[in-house]
Amino acid sequence: MKRWLSIILMLALSMCFVGCVFEADADIDSASDEASSENASSTVSDTTSSDEPAVDPATCTHEYEEKVTRKPRVLDVGEKTFTCKFCKTSYTEEIAKTDTIKILAVGNSLTSNATQYLWQIITSAGVPKENVVIGRLFLPGCSIAWHWSNIEDFKEDYEYSKNTNGSWLTRENFSVQAALEDEEWDYIIVQETIASVHNTGAYAKLSNLVDYLKTAKPEAELAWQLIWTYQAETVSQWCSFKTPAETKEHYGQIIGQYLTQVKTKSQIEHLIPAGTAVQNLRSSYIGDTITTDGIHVNEKHGMYITALTWYAALAGGELEAVTWLPSKYPELADDLPVIRQSVKDAMKQPFAVTQQAK
Repeated sequence: MKRWLSIILMLALSMCFVGCVFEADADIDSASDEASSENASSTVSDTTSSDEPAVDPATCTHEYEEKVTRKPRVLDVGEKTFTCKFCKTSYTEEIAKTDTIKILAVGNSLTSNATQYLWQIITSAGVPKENVVIGRLFLPGCSIAWHWSNIEDFKEDYEYSKNTNGSWLTRENFSVQAALEDEEWDYIIVQETIASVHNTGAYAKLSNLVDYLKTAKPEAELAWQLIWTYQAETVSQWCSFKTPAETKEHYGQIIGQYLTQVKTKSQIEHLIPAGTAVQNLRSSYIGDTITTDGIHVNEKHGMYITALTWYAALAGGELEAVTWLPSKYPELADDLPVIRQSVKDAMKQPFAVTQQAK
């Protein structure tokens, strides 16, 4: 009997010992978890504080990193920002206006429409005449894909026009390559055709085109002309009948394709919202009367407002500084307020029509 009591007592003592060990292990695990939690908190704290100045700005020796935060234009100063890599203090410096503005448009008839008055408009705002050069490559109905094919095959199929003094000098049988080498261009503008601008497939070669242009002219800035939609209820050899609802839908498609197919291309730095400026003006007392055939803008309101939009987007000057009017249309002076407002609103809201005064 005593032997059995001894065995039971030994077993009870063993169980107490094991329980103590388990409790000790649990305490160790708990302490380890707490330590890990503290380390994690410390890591998070260190990470979140890494953006804070490591050095007191008052005692920092400062080593500044420079970044252009606004590029200068021919009628608008730029800005550089300098930020200390240690204490994060910063300051800005003004960048002087550029001396020249040289624009090359690689496009079609709509590009020719929009640039017809551009030289006169820019020079009338105060840029010296000798500092303004406008060039354009014209091939009727030429699309993005067609331009790229012509570049690949070195095709000399373009009409190349250049304006350095208020008059256009035109030469035949030009290639994109030859036009690019003709000047040290500040801006190169591209666009899609009005017939294809709403089709996603039309942009398949856009990356090829802009990569090529940027490689050929790395100092030039690329821009996209947002073109206008058809004039409603007009029929011509270029335009089938469109209802107002259809033209409104087409304008929306132009915007949509720009946002999804063009804006995503980092090489394209500027937008010229000519199509929105035209739509704005159409909403005014001028009405939907701005084209000659449903597509091409007329010499009076159409060519003027599109060139003025190019001026606003690329030259950066005040619209009121433009004093030039086409000699054939002196009465256009009466419409300048609504034309200017249409452009201003397009620059502020390029993807929506802003109702103008009726």
